[in-house]
Amino acid sequence: IYLAGETKPEFGGSELQKLLNNGKVFGKAPELNILLEKERQDQVLSAIRAGVVQSAHDLSEGGLIVALAESLFGSEKLGAKVTISGDLVTALFSESQSRFLLTVKKEDQEKFESLVEAELIGEVNHTGSLQVFAEGEIRLEAEVEELEAAWKGAIPCLLKSRD
Repeated sequence: IYLAGETKPEFGGSELQKLLNNGKVFGKAPELNILLEKERQDQVLSAIRAGVVQSAHDLSEGGLIVALAESLFGSEKLGAKVTISGDLVTALFSESQSRFLLTVKKEDQEKFESLVEAELIGEVNHTGSLQVFAEGEIRLEAEVEELEAAWKGAIPCLLKSRD
């Protein structure tokens, strides 16, 4: 599992900000450098065309943790183990632009790394759970089925709360 792009502490207008501030959105939105965005998308596209990318997910609403969970939904007992460095909240929830979550087969890693500037953060497994490690300790562990049920239930819950 690779993370392409720089993660910054940018939370203006983010899902985390909305959650923590009763739906209020304020502050500066994440910076967008259109040239960097194009460069990064071109790198990812070249790796996809080379046949070395198994899956790709943008990091937008909810940041890395949401992209990780969504990438596992609908799979037969797939799970993931990732190791995060730096500030955990920023690493997991930042919505910095021009970032991608990518998976690559082990035998394609060298070719992928020659095409895309990205950091290896973990691996896909068959545990049916998502595990996040930081500073040598497990910081989050959840069954993918649980995460998917919560994700699918979010919209009906939101609609009921507006009645």
